[in-house]
Amino acid sequence: MATILIIASILIASFIIRAIIKRYTDRGSMNKSVSWEYVKSNLLWTHKQCPKCDLESNKLNWFEFRTSDASWRHLAGRKGFYSMCPDCKIVVEDITTVMN
Repeated sequence: MATILIIASILIASFIIRAIIKRYTDRGSMNKSVSWEYVKSNLLWTHKQCPKCDLESNKLNWFEFRTSDASWRHLAGRKGFYSMCPDCKIVVEDITTVMN
């Protein structure tokens, strides 16, 4: 009886995890450019300036990222935002908002 309960619990947990992953991962959003206003509306902390040229975060290029489907299947998926300085071509900030 205990074995059946354990197996049922694992199956239910697996179903819930798959549903959560499906809900929070939209296909095709890898490196999608987003506006500064979109980033501000989704995040509540202050952002960094470019360490090389001191360009302010609202003037950086912001992107939304999502790792590959394979990474989500292997429980290593990540989704979030990153900023890149248009002049220095470096990633200034990397913010993970969802991970499994």
